[in-house]
Amino acid sequence: MKSVYNYKDPHLGNIYLVIPKIREVSKGLGGIMIVFDNGDKKNIESKKPDELMKSIVDMIEAYHTS
Repeated sequence: MKSVYNYKDPHLGNIYLVIPKIREVSKGLGGIMIVFDNGDKKNIESKKPDELMKSIVDMIEAYHTS
């Protein structure tokens, strides 16, 4: 399974998230908050946060079960 998730942000361009480094994913206020294993946080704003969160969680699960 791919270990990098690519997301296209309308303002920032391409965002690459390294799946094994993600420790927490949560949703709030129209965005997704991602916490990495070193404590860094990334907030991704999305018009469809539920779909984005499901996509990221599915990739994390697929990475760790392969």
